[in-house]
Amino acid sequence: MINLFIDDKKLVKILNNISSGVYALDNRRNILFWNKKAEDITGFNSDEVIGKSCKDNILEHINKAGRNLCLHGCPVSSTLADGRERETQVFLHHKEGHRIPVSVKVFPVYDDDNMIEGAIEIFDDLREKEKFLEEIKKYKEMAYMDSVTGIPNKKYLEDNLTRIINESQKFNYGTGILLIEVQNIPKINDEHGIETGDRVIKMIAMNLHANTRNSDLTGRLEGNKFLSIVRFVEKDQLKIIAEKYINTANACFIMKDDKKISTEIKIIGTLIRENDDNQTVKKRLFENRKNATDTFRII
Repeated sequence: MINLFIDDKKLVKILNNISSGVYALDNRRNILFWNKKAEDITGFNSDEVIGKSCKDNILEHINKAGRNLCLHGCPVSSTLADGRERETQVFLHHKEGHRIPVSVKVFPVYDDDNMIEGAIEIFDDLREKEKFLEEIKKYKEMAYMDSVTGIPNKKYLEDNLTRIINESQKFNYGTGILLIEVQNIPKINDEHGIETGDRVIKMIAMNLHANTRNSDLTGRLEGNKFLSIVRFVEKDQLKIIAEKYINTANACFIMKDDKKISTEIKIIGTLIRENDDNQTVKKRLFENRKNATDTFRII
């Protein structure tokens, strides 16, 4: 049955034209089939993954707490063990290093003797791709895109920060601002080159963008620093969002010369106060980051 994904040309053609990522594995978790949408979502071409184990620096699913599901709680392994279908939401590893939120469905595949011989995983990108592409087009047209990362730049952040602060104060809803700093970039530049350092910056940028809510805005402020404007939240909710950023970013990695290159982020957060403006918010964040030793703090 599992060989249908290799031998049946009609089935392969159908699967290569559906809107979900699909891949098939044998009972040792080696990948036998990888459709076109799986290539689009993950960045990995089929010839890069066929014959490899799904955990070999490919998808390496994590949950929202940053737990590596390939080591603990893999839905594919569980289905291969007990034959039960499973459905969940995870963050997969994109070829460029960042994490993408996806919904996952896993189904067992049986042989003629009713023994489990493999599994099929179907996954869908949870981001609003069309909206993302429309925003990218707008950023390009208005010179609002950061040239290295492809996400909103400092000008776009500054313009919207002023507007959102004013709205938050006028309509009395909670807004949080997160200053996000990528760690170890000078060391990565020294050891692996500036091009690799830029890849790591872009990896974190894309991860932040992929995990930013539709109501919020994240962009690159300068160098290794990003800013996220988080609307309609109080302190506890802001903490949950910051922890998601940290857990997913710290699980990102790129490959160079068969080595994993990763980094970490630190976050200083604050809620908008009654008399705040653009300058007072940024001053408060930058002054407090100087003495911050912990991974995350709200001031």
